[in-house]
Order: sequence, then C-alpha cells, then structure tokens
Amino acid sequence: MTLENHPIWEAFNQILTQMDTKTLVMEHLKGCHYKLKGYWNGEEFYEELTFVNPLRAELVNSALGQIHRGDCSDRFLQLRFVLKPEIDSTGEDDEIGELTLVLNVNQEIVDENWLIDVESPFVMAKKP
Repeated sequence: MTLENHPIWEAFNQILTQMDTKTLVMEHLKGCHYKLKGYWNGEEFYEELTFVNPLRAELVNSALGQIHRGDCSDRFLQLRFVLKPEIDSTGEDDEIGELTLVLNVNQEIVDENWLIDVESPFVMAKKP
C-alpha cells in the first residue's frame, strides 16, 4: 500500500474546502480581542501582546492526526496560519507571526500555539 494515491487525501481536501477556515481563525482572533496574555519568547516573558492593526490570516499548512492511548484514540485536525497586517502602511508584506489551531472531531478548538514577532511594529508587547 502506498499513501501517495490513497483516497484519504481526496477526503482530506474535501474536508478543508467545506470548512470556512478563514472565518474560524478570524472568530478566534476576535474572541481573543486581538490580544494574547502570558506569552513566552525564548526566555523573555510578556504579560500581554496586542495586535495594533486588523489582521488577516492565511492558511499555510494543514494536517490530520491521531493519538493512541491504549484502546482509545483521539483524532484531530491541525491548521497553521500566517498572521499579517490587514493594511500594511510600509508597503511591505510583513509577517507578524503564526497561529496553529488544533481542532477535535467536532471542529472545536482544543489547543493553540502562537509564534509572534514581538519586535514587529504591528505588535505592542507589554512586559510585567
């Protein structure tokens, strides 16, 4: 058996095209009020990060996964987005960072991972 032409890829593509990933990530950002509390950047801790411009998110990676624990297994979908300013006044296409969301089989967010450029002019970083 090879995975290259396996029907799972067609099914996975169908799932992704039926999902509104853009709305999903934007609702998550809105729910966070475009802020991130308690962020570690290497060895530096930031009490709060605030995005100063409206953001846009581009899906750059997706993956299916399954975790096995004895007789049980949990399936998940992982979506990685690049975060960019909606309107960039510098004329450049600056990346602010990345947000990875992990969804369970009910399409509920069960985990998130942020990788943010705290030096970006579009991020206000507040230390304690």
